[in-house]
Amino acid sequence: MGWVCADGVNLIKLIIMKKAIIICIFQCLGLFSFSQDYEPLVQKAMEYYENDLFEEAALEYEKALPLIEKEYGTTDTSYYSKQVINTAKCYVKIQQYDKAERLYLRAKSIHDSITDTPNSAYLALLNKMAILYYLMGRYEEGVLLYKETLTIYKLQSGENHPTYATCLNNLATLYQAMGEFEQAESLLKQSIEIFKIQHGESHPDYASGIGNLASLYYDIGRYNESMLLYEQSLKIHKMQLGENNTKYARILNDLALLYEDLGRYEQAETLIKQSLKIYKAQLGENHPIYALILNNLAALHKGMGRYQSSELLYKQAIGIYKIQLGENHPYYAQSLSNLAILYEDMGRYDQMESLYQQAMKIYRVKHGENHPNYAKYLNNLGSLYQILERYEQAEQLYNQALEIYKLNLNENHPSCASVLNNLSTLYRSMERYTEAENFIKQALELFEINYGKDNPVYAKKLITLSLLYIEIERYAEAEYFLKKAQEIYKVQLSENHPYIGTVHNHLIELYLTINRLDLIKPLALDAFHNYHFQIKNNTGYLSERELQLFLKKFLYYLGFYQSFNNYQNQNSNGDFAYDIELTRKGILLKSSLRVKHSILESGDTSLINAYYDLGFIRKKIDKLKMKAPEEQGEDPVKLEAQANNLEKVLTLKSKDYHQAQQENEITWKDVKQNLEPGEAAIEFSSFHYYKGKKTTDSLLYCAVVLRSTDTIPQMIYLCEESQLKKIIPLSTATPRKINFTYNSEYDEGQSLYDLIWSPIDSLLNGIKTVYFAPSGLLNSISIAAIPCPDNKALIDKYSLVQLSTTRTLALPEESEIINDAIVYGGIIYDTDTTTLLNTAEKYTKDESDMLAYNR
Repeated sequence: MGWVCADGVNLIKLIIMKKAIIICIFQCLGLFSFSQDYEPLVQKAMEYYENDLFEEAALEYEKALPLIEKEYGTTDTSYYSKQVINTAKCYVKIQQYDKAERLYLRAKSIHDSITDTPNSAYLALLNKMAILYYLMGRYEEGVLLYKETLTIYKLQSGENHPTYATCLNNLATLYQAMGEFEQAESLLKQSIEIFKIQHGESHPDYASGIGNLASLYYDIGRYNESMLLYEQSLKIHKMQLGENNTKYARILNDLALLYEDLGRYEQAETLIKQSLKIYKAQLGENHPIYALILNNLAALHKGMGRYQSSELLYKQAIGIYKIQLGENHPYYAQSLSNLAILYEDMGRYDQMESLYQQAMKIYRVKHGENHPNYAKYLNNLGSLYQILERYEQAEQLYNQALEIYKLNLNENHPSCASVLNNLSTLYRSMERYTEAENFIKQALELFEINYGKDNPVYAKKLITLSLLYIEIERYAEAEYFLKKAQEIYKVQLSENHPYIGTVHNHLIELYLTINRLDLIKPLALDAFHNYHFQIKNNTGYLSERELQLFLKKFLYYLGFYQSFNNYQNQNSNGDFAYDIELTRKGILLKSSLRVKHSILESGDTSLINAYYDLGFIRKKIDKLKMKAPEEQGEDPVKLEAQANNLEKVLTLKSKDYHQAQQENEITWKDVKQNLEPGEAAIEFSSFHYYKGKKTTDSLLYCAVVLRSTDTIPQMIYLCEESQLKKIIPLSTATPRKINFTYNSEYDEGQSLYDLIWSPIDSLLNGIKTVYFAPSGLLNSISIAAIPCPDNKALIDKYSLVQLSTTRTLALPEESEIINDAIVYGGIIYDTDTTTLLNTAEKYTKDESDMLAYNR
């Protein structure tokens, strides 16, 4: 029988077939005897791969390839090229992309040489190569391969085939990584439509498609649409695959990450734990994917301020990676880095160093010392050394990281800008100001190239430059750049964005330093109202850790403003000083948390959703304002309207939300309106004194007095805390010591009156009832028992009502907050010292239950 060859390709096929037949005949005759030593190697490699031991698998495949090539030849597609591809897949898994690329190209050249009609194996290879180029950041090459694949699928199967839809989805993933979001969205929608037509809306492929679209919307800040699609995908997976399927678990995890970003921490935790349970049942507790979800839960707990739990979870994930993947795997290195970042928040810097060094060693072995991932760890370790004031080591690491980024990325890459910024802050700490200025200016140039001069990211670096100028007393330049940043923020951000409050605070510090007090009050008022807005609208959505950080910064600046009020003209700023104390005493923060718990425990789904929707819309508005208008994608004005509508819903449906909104709006004027003739309200204030360039150790005490007849409250300086400490009795004080403190016949008693009450006594002529809210050490003494010069106690001259805050006076009568107050009155004192002493002890014990502020 003769052979008919239509072309050269078929001739090659014929030669190969003849060779195979000849080999088979010779084997049967016993003339050839291949040991096939490669088979045990391939089998072992496959076992390693199945157990995620990719490096070991690659080594076994490499041993087998020469033997397979010897038997099948370099143009074989039936077995040799398949093992070449399998070897490449191992290198992809261990991120040795150059080796993977060489192998994929070898396999491609084999297919190209023997066939003119692409088969499924060839298309699968193109898809793998495109994924590799995606991982290598060579997106354009990946796009070309996916487009080639699409063309082939279109010719072979048509545009409505599920395989064509899958390829559309893959190309969309690349466009998403490139920031080409419109093209990505268009392709994903086409893909979803094909799945819908071919399989219906209840098919897992359709669910995966909308899940990918949800991921895209998450990346571009369209959170509401993202959440709805994730929830829809989750429902389909649950219906079709059941609640124990790993695909269902993956969507649970993705939705949890979205909830975390939106501040819905309790829901996020529930979903991640549910995902963990599924992976545990399906894959076991020692699987790397289980460790990945543990990492996500640890990160969530870190954000919630639950550090101990976070640490245990990170360590559990590290243990799994160590056993399953070994101590040289990138996943193991990343987990070590995650734990180091947690320790930074916990202040455990000594443990951070060894973790970063281990991670660096792994990446150095895997990728060499010129890989961007290695540079990332150099930069992180440099930041740690800067915190520890090991400046020379930090400098060396920063410079090394910068060179790697320049070599592997480009000199204008944002990563280069970040390292230049770090070098600037380092040199500022080292008082090498010329170099600090040089590097921050270089960083600014790169931020301008990457973001533009009107971007808030650029403005933030202008502030860094201005703070340097303040430190080296180049005040005119500092003011210029702060004002420039202020202008950018005002144009690009909403008027209540936190960044605007931040730049105002820096201007205040500058003007205090150069004694331009006339410029401070408008800025301080704006910054105060900005913080007030954040408390009112955002604190309920913060995690515990975020709330702690916010509170620390918030209280610092409130004390900062009080220092200014005292520093300038006390009486002219009494209104501002009073409102600061109303805010600082904690009612607003308590209200925010009370509202959150009340709504979440209500069981009203529509109310809970409205509460969370309001939170993520506000976050979305802030994020959109950080972008140029043409990049926003959504209209912030429309989002503001949505937020306002949600506020109306919450106000109508939640009594606590409505009450909190009322409380948040109370000012000194509202308190005044509730004072009767003969009544006064006093807010005591304690704060660190700011002088020149820094906050001093001196803690000052003032009283802000408000009477029903005042046009403005009056701020009166009282004393320093060091003076109070000398006379206030400790909790372990003897009765004799307490007797000295509350008796005008002794120096301690006279001093107590002189420090705390004498400065305000003249303002209380004709006053019968005094409402007062203590601060600091004043919470630990009995104001009522302070002796007057005439040997009477204050309680004998006034009806004294102690409150946690005088805001209480302006609350509706049915409010329960008034129950927090301790009322002194109706007790008749005589001149008997023992009676006075016993009463004072009683008051001191009662006051131990009061909230203490600013301690």
